Amino acid sequence: MICQTEKHTNTQKSRVCQVVFVHAGNSIYTPGCHVIEDEVLTTEEVAQYLKMKEQTVRDLLRLRKLPGRKIGKSWRVLRSELEAWLRQPEPVEDGEAER
Repeated sequence: MICQTEKHTNTQKSRVCQVVFVHAGNSIYTPGCHVIEDEVLTTEEVAQYLKMKEQTVRDLLRLRKLPGRKIGKSWRVLRSELEAWLRQPEPVEDGEAER
């Protein structure tokens, strides 16, 4: 569901980019353009995104296996950091075959 469309100028390359914001805060944008705001996710939203239990997400955050920050008693994760983490190759442990 599309909520809002806006155009902005990328000052570095002087081009107009169209940013389409869709429900749940996700955005689709033209490559080479920058979205200024980064979405902050809760552990519940991270669990939904990764299709795993929320307790597992909290455990991984506590063990520093997922990128995130603890603010008070709650964890918060930047969507861009989570997506960058997902793109990294998984380290091979002792005894595992490399894929």
